[in-house]
Amino acid sequence: LLNQCYKSGLIEFLIYTNSRILSVFSTLSQKLTEESLKGYIDLLSKVKIKEKSQEAFLNIAEYFCNSIGVNEQEDNRLVSEIIAYINANFSDSSLNVNTLGYTFDRAPSYISYLFKNSTGRMLGKFITETRIKQAEILLCSNEKIENIAALCGFSGSDSFRRTFKKYTGMIPSEYRKNMMEK
Repeated sequence: LLNQCYKSGLIEFLIYTNSRILSVFSTLSQKLTEESLKGYIDLLSKVKIKEKSQEAFLNIAEYFCNSIGVNEQEDNRLVSEIIAYINANFSDSSLNVNTLGYTFDRAPSYISYLFKNSTGRMLGKFITETRIKQAEILLCSNEKIENIAALCGFSGSDSFRRTFKKYTGMIPSEYRKNMMEK
């Protein structure tokens, strides 16, 4: 039987198909959902192939279902670490997507993609929003606006004013005045 399989090319076909499936799954593992893998398993169960081959394909599909669950846990852990790092280091004016990539030894584009998929928010905007929230807290004190800009990681007070107005609708001094009146 094994000789017939070699002659007919079935073994080569199964090896090639197996390697293509592994390649596709590893390339797309970030985009696959459990539902799409279940669809794949359903499709395999309808295909008329030898029982052992079908079992092998189903085992491969099950492996990828399980590995995606592990990847999601690792991804969630990484996103939590990124958020904690941003909250601890927002005052660093060099903090941006590129420095996060370097810090977490990942491509900045991957970190941005992962953050957006996990939180629904853009990473750069999250950094800025974290800085603005801290600035709002500090504006309730008597600290100079220039110092608040530096403490919140802005490169200068002009940049701080523009960004603050963009996010809150008012410049820092107006915000402070409104908060003092309350």
